[in-house]
Amino acid sequence: MNMSCITQLVSLPPPVYFSAGKDYIPGPGEYEVLMDDSGRHKRYGFLTQTNRFSEGPDPLVSSEFYVHNNESTTTSLSVSSTTSSNRTSDESRSSPRKSSISPTDTINPFEKYRYAMQKEIETLQTKTRKMDATIQTLETEKHDTKALLLDKDQELADLRSKNAMLQKTAKKSTKAAQLQKKIEQLEEALQNSQLEHQKQLQEKNQAIEALRLEVDTHKQSVCDLQEAQQSSQQEHALLEVQLQSLAVQLSESQGTAAQQALKLTDMSHTVEGLTQSIASLSQQLETQTTDNVGLKQVNHDLTLRLQVQQERVQQLESRLVLKDEEIDALLNTIDERDRALQESASKVEALDQRFNVYRDYVDTTVVPHLQGQTKAMEGMHIQELNELLTELHEAKRFMNKQAQSMDLLKSNVHWLTMQNTQLKSLIQTMHQEHKSQWTMNKKHHSQHGSRKALALSEQQQPSQEQQDNENNDTISFSSKSTVSNYQDNLSNHLDSSTIVLNDSGFGILTEEIK
Repeated sequence: MNMSCITQLVSLPPPVYFSAGKDYIPGPGEYEVLMDDSGRHKRYGFLTQTNRFSEGPDPLVSSEFYVHNNESTTTSLSVSSTTSSNRTSDESRSSPRKSSISPTDTINPFEKYRYAMQKEIETLQTKTRKMDATIQTLETEKHDTKALLLDKDQELADLRSKNAMLQKTAKKSTKAAQLQKKIEQLEEALQNSQLEHQKQLQEKNQAIEALRLEVDTHKQSVCDLQEAQQSSQQEHALLEVQLQSLAVQLSESQGTAAQQALKLTDMSHTVEGLTQSIASLSQQLETQTTDNVGLKQVNHDLTLRLQVQQERVQQLESRLVLKDEEIDALLNTIDERDRALQESASKVEALDQRFNVYRDYVDTTVVPHLQGQTKAMEGMHIQELNELLTELHEAKRFMNKQAQSMDLLKSNVHWLTMQNTQLKSLIQTMHQEHKSQWTMNKKHHSQHGSRKALALSEQQQPSQEQQDNENNDTISFSSKSTVSNYQDNLSNHLDSSTIVLNDSGFGILTEEIK
């Protein structure tokens, strides 16, 4: 692509800069814009609007270009060349109807084509400006999203470091589990946001590439139009050369006319000399008269051609005057654009100086202030982490105490249940022995008859006492036997592997611990 022609065609208007005093320096947070701003379209100069520029004639170009602006502007170079060649061929025929041609008809094709080319160039320039503006906005949004991603990554790293510290200090606490859940949720949200930002960045990059391709195509079309304009200028130069050749032909025709006039004078002298011999030279006189008529016709034709050539010369002179005016107008526009470029360069230098001052201010004041703030925030975070660690240690101590008390309660409950079972078993054995003794006594009384009723009634009192003594002996013996049997069973069933000693010294069953 020819970059020189692009730089010549694309002439941007002077930008509007921030008009502030020389001593005014903005603060660190004065130009911060919120990302959740709903009125984003209000900050970029109505770039999305279509009818920003007027579609009328350019005020810098003379009004003579737009005499026939209502006619069609789609004529090509081939049509103009064919019409010019047809006109030259028609003029060579020297018809008397050529005197009715107006000078504006000869100007129409080239001027129409020039006007159409200029209008297309202006529309393409406006399109390129809009494309550049949209590319700049998309690049700013891309930088903003990259900054947001960096901030999110930094926050994620901080949260991961906090998570690692909390996992090291409190793996079994409920607070650590809640913090872990929150951190996982935040990580998922950050991953989702990163994926969305990456998708947006890809879409914006694709849009920027498409817009750049469109800008390149528009610039290429502008270059093609400029080349076509140069070719039209070359054709104009060729037409001027043809005009000069026609002027030379006109001078030659004037010379021939003078020669014919001299011949006519000579012939008139000869006619005067031959009047004396009219009778003898009648035939020669007739021939001379016919020659005279032919010469008169030739003279008349030559005069008509002279008139046509004079009209053509006048038309060409008027066109030359118009071209000179166009050249002057173009030179004026070029001078004005050079001045605008010089002014923009001076403004750019001033802005560079102001940017250097602002950068020095940021390096000297804003960056140390932000570093101090970050250090203070780090101290606050460290203090909060220490407080959380102390709370975790206190919770651990409390939970250990509760576990010890629970172990004590479990051991006490276990031994109480064991004693209750022993007592229940003793009561059941005593009850069974008492029932068996009562049945035995009943059988013994039933076997003896009424014959020994009196003897038994007499011996009832000592027998009852003896029976009570025997019952006591059996109860004590059975109780001892049952207690010993129960202890043996416990010693057999409860091995050392099934009992665990707690902090208080009591044994706890492993099944109860589970």
